[in-house]
Amino acid sequence: MKLAVIYDSKSGNTLKAAEWIAEGMNRQKGAEAEIFFINEVNEEFVKEAKGVVIGGPTYASLMSPALREWLMSAGKIGLAGKLGGAFATEQYTHGGAELVIQSILMNELVFGMLIFSGGGSFGRPVIHIGPVGVNGNTEKHNDMKYYRDYFMIYGERFASKAWELFKEEEKRDHKIAPISPPQGHYIPSRENPDITYLDSLRAKYGSEVYDIDPFIEVFKTSDNSWALRAAGPNAVGDNWCYLVEGPEKALLIDNAYGIGDLKGLCEMLVEGKEVLTAVTHNHGDHSYGSLQWDEVYCHDYCADILEESLRLTEDEYRKKWDEFIDFFGTRRQFFTEEDLVPYKPFKCIHLEDHDMINLGEDYNIELIHTGGHAPGLAVFLDKKGRVLYTGDAIFESLVPGLGIGINGRRRKMDADKLLPPMLHEECLDVRYFASQLRALAKRVNEFDRCADGHGAIDSLPRVVTDLNEAIEAVLKDPHAYTDTVKTSFGTGYIMQRGIANCRYNDPDTLLD
Repeated sequence: MKLAVIYDSKSGNTLKAAEWIAEGMNRQKGAEAEIFFINEVNEEFVKEAKGVVIGGPTYASLMSPALREWLMSAGKIGLAGKLGGAFATEQYTHGGAELVIQSILMNELVFGMLIFSGGGSFGRPVIHIGPVGVNGNTEKHNDMKYYRDYFMIYGERFASKAWELFKEEEKRDHKIAPISPPQGHYIPSRENPDITYLDSLRAKYGSEVYDIDPFIEVFKTSDNSWALRAAGPNAVGDNWCYLVEGPEKALLIDNAYGIGDLKGLCEMLVEGKEVLTAVTHNHGDHSYGSLQWDEVYCHDYCADILEESLRLTEDEYRKKWDEFIDFFGTRRQFFTEEDLVPYKPFKCIHLEDHDMINLGEDYNIELIHTGGHAPGLAVFLDKKGRVLYTGDAIFESLVPGLGIGINGRRRKMDADKLLPPMLHEECLDVRYFASQLRALAKRVNEFDRCADGHGAIDSLPRVVTDLNEAIEAVLKDPHAYTDTVKTSFGTGYIMQRGIANCRYNDPDTLLD
């Protein structure tokens, strides 16, 4: 949101005040504040701004002639409807700065602006009609540096009020047409196979795309949660990331491929609250966006694997990203190199099974370790929202083979070649996954829907118990599969039960 500070200054004191106000404004998430001398105003910027603060020095208890002259023609910029504020500087206490502020505010009223005054509503320091700085050299403490905090606080409060007034308009101004590259999976609607599942979600929830990150389609699924469809650059298809807003903080679960400003988008959606991020597992389509954050929450085993990748140089890391994208088939180049998140190592926050991420007060998100598809794979339970975010651990099988891929401890590339070993590979064992899933299946009364990483965002809780039955059937006889499908790792064997299935690579070695 653009905000402008316009000033006149002779000695530089009012320039300092303008800079401090803009600095305070930019503390507000999403604010873009600029200052302009009255003879150098960027009219296009001001026209797009939601708020304008005007200030100047005091001349014989009046505003400066230059500022008065500028104000006579300022209406042509298009100030009507914007939030307006004022400030002034003076050489001596009681030198008439309040009269200057009142004169500026009267002009703003004539322009049709909405006048900002926090009065006593923000508490101390109380700044009724606008901040004043005194720079006389004959009185104790009359130096502009003593007023810096007042101007910054005023700017921060002004920006907060502008966001409160114009946030919906600001979001609307930044909506654009969605980028929709072909999906890796064609998923039909449950209710109508002639349309896609994605189209059915658009009809149910509506969706928006914002220019801050044009690669994400946003679905608001409840008062405090969003499903974010991240365009996928290869045959794996698009990803679902999930944003949950708590009383004090928000949590983004999974952060996709690291294309576009996903963090900035999330901060806009939760109106400036701090946005944490957690990843369900280390696979690149769920974790490469972590580079935008300083800290990333994940299971202890996932953290160990991610930390290995952070020992790479930037060139090595980018090469690994390219190899991951190209491994799954033809790249869909709907982005440019400039759209990739810059390389910046982050700190992993190691979580144990059943640890909580607190979003303020008693709003907790529980991590539940599953393994199976990846050693550190975990699901996240939003206890308040009653949603289980399952990543790649649990899928509703809307198409054949769109189920949890159980790699097994011997992970085959093809009939003869094994993938190299990885940390905590014991958690890939289907028996480990089964033990974790049995415990989770006993908790289906704690959530009303499941939201997975690639398929459905609104599966019934029974998807957990149905998958549990499928896994138990695999343990009983992995050769009793119900279907097969071709995958990047060769033939996938499918065990279907109810609305869920699991997919595994080699029934002969799965239980070795």
